[in-house]
Amino acid sequence: MTTVHPVWKGPASVPGGTRQSPINIRWRDSVYDPQLKPLGVFYKAEACLYVWNTGYLFQVEFDDSTEGSGEPERGSGPLAPERDSQMGDDGAYSMGRPPAEQHKGQHLDPHDCCIGPPLMVITLFQSLMWGISGGPLENHYRLKQFHFHWGAVNEWGSEHTVDDHVYPAELHLVHWNAVKYQNYTDAVTGADGLAVVGVFLKLGARHKELQELVAVLPDIKHKDARAALGPFQPSCLLPACRDYWTYPGSLTTPPLSESVTWIIHKKPIEVAQDQLAAFRSLLFSVPGEEEKAMVNNYRPLQPLMNRKVRSSFQATHEGARL
Repeated sequence: MTTVHPVWKGPASVPGGTRQSPINIRWRDSVYDPQLKPLGVFYKAEACLYVWNTGYLFQVEFDDSTEGSGEPERGSGPLAPERDSQMGDDGAYSMGRPPAEQHKGQHLDPHDCCIGPPLMVITLFQSLMWGISGGPLENHYRLKQFHFHWGAVNEWGSEHTVDDHVYPAELHLVHWNAVKYQNYTDAVTGADGLAVVGVFLKLGARHKELQELVAVLPDIKHKDARAALGPFQPSCLLPACRDYWTYPGSLTTPPLSESVTWIIHKKPIEVAQDQLAAFRSLLFSVPGEEEKAMVNNYRPLQPLMNRKVRSSFQATHEGARL
């Protein structure tokens, strides 16, 4: 198993860094914080632009402008909700479950599947702020892109680990603070600039929604290739259970900026073996170069140092059954 992928061009470490990522999360050492709010998640499928091979991983880009994110300009009136949104018959948006698990007009049980915070229901006015808010965040964050990290085999691939358990892959949804900063570039190096939602992938049943993305991967086999994708609703890639860990960290790729609030879901999502194989069929190289399989594109674990990992749920014996 390699610890740095074959075409890593950035620094392996940050001199003087005190909050680098990824880390190994110790279930029993995490601190339950009853003040942690539910994470409000609302994405606009139509904001999905394209998927491309960055030469390190494949990345799905979103329109994060005010217009593209669905946010109203100052002085503008309310916006009509999209028909594929998570809005119930009562005019509120349920943020506690993925769209496939919404039940319009029915009572939402706040204890369904999760030990942590209850489901969040937000108003139409709040829903105009597409992206994420709540949870450990004090501001609204817009989705910029999402991507995955994976290994050459199923025994490794995720960047974060839980009690030293490694998953075959990990999803990162990258957001920037739209209240404190004007754009993603400024937010990358700014305090509280970024929020990354992490989701582990484990081998299991075929993921129907992920297959929409997997289907276009042959079109971006080589570095710098891109393909249209959309509309695509990224909330379909989140687990039904919304319990999470959170800690202050960094980007896991250059420039490794220590500006990230990490939100790591406790529960993984299941994907099929052939879906992971599609990830591994991509290449680090451009056409005409010696082919280099795009695998092991993760950063090695970093020391926790003096940081505290908080959890939205109370630790139980479940930690031993990852």
